[in-house]
Amino acid sequence: MKHLKLLILALLSCLAYYLYMSPTHANAAEVQDNLNLLSSAQIKAIQQQNQAFRNAGTDYRIWVYTIQRFPNYLAVRKGDNKLMKADNLERYRKYAIDHATAQNLRAADPTNQTNTTATYAALEQQYDHIAMVLVYPYNGGQRIAFIPPNYGDDFITDFQQTIYRANLVSFLITGNNVMRYFNHYTAFIQDHHIQHHYTNRLTWRLVGHYVFGFILVWLIWLYLLHRLRHPKPPYQRHHTNNTGGGFEEGYMWGYLQNDSQD
Repeated sequence: MKHLKLLILALLSCLAYYLYMSPTHANAAEVQDNLNLLSSAQIKAIQQQNQAFRNAGTDYRIWVYTIQRFPNYLAVRKGDNKLMKADNLERYRKYAIDHATAQNLRAADPTNQTNTTATYAALEQQYDHIAMVLVYPYNGGQRIAFIPPNYGDDFITDFQQTIYRANLVSFLITGNNVMRYFNHYTAFIQDHHIQHHYTNRLTWRLVGHYVFGFILVWLIWLYLLHRLRHPKPPYQRHHTNNTGGGFEEGYMWGYLQNDSQD
């Protein structure tokens, strides 16, 4: 009986996941444009690209949300440090996934409760694979951010994130700029997680090791080059002694000559 119960729970988990990941249910959650920045064609392009991810066999998705305000318990403020800001954005990503997952599971099965094993299984799957382009309120205006899935370094390293973010403008709040973010990270998923064109996953820590090693080798090379160009003369003890003796001998001869003249 116990094994039968576990089997039923596993089947429910799989059913919930596939119902949620089907295009009908997934498309509704993939785009929430509360600021009305995106055109119908842009929304359709986002949904089609996520469908292309499904067809390519990857579980990664990119949702696009534009929001007027955070939930009451969340906020990103100007004075927040980098870690606090990233933590609050990550909490919103999970909040959006929680809300969308519960809605879609209830739509698929009205008797489903949000605390069932099936719901938790679906949530964990989404946490690990759904990234988000988010337009959010910030200091009286808005900003755009890309929020990676769980275990961000498995998806994109801190060094890769810096390189990819360098070509993006976070304070330009337009539909075209939102799509620029979306297309930018779509290309990343295609290159790194579908076609695997790039296998070298550089991190800032690894880059630091490379830079330190380069500087160390360069300093050793400069030292050796200096020694080759400016060799030190060999130390000759007997030469020093002879020089000292010659000085004393000359001094004595001069003293005796002056004495004889007197």
